Amino acid sequence: FCTFVYFASNRCNKIWMLLYYMIVQGYFHFKCRCTMLTCI
Repeated sequence: FCTFVYFASNRCNKIWMLLYYMIVQGYFHFKCRCTMLTCI
């Protein structure tokens, strides 16, 4: 899964970090993959 460091360096970090704290880990893994495809 993506680490906190990945999110810190991500351009969409503010949005995804909020999701990280608000959404359960199972759904978080999906968001993590989505971030890799859309933000990098």
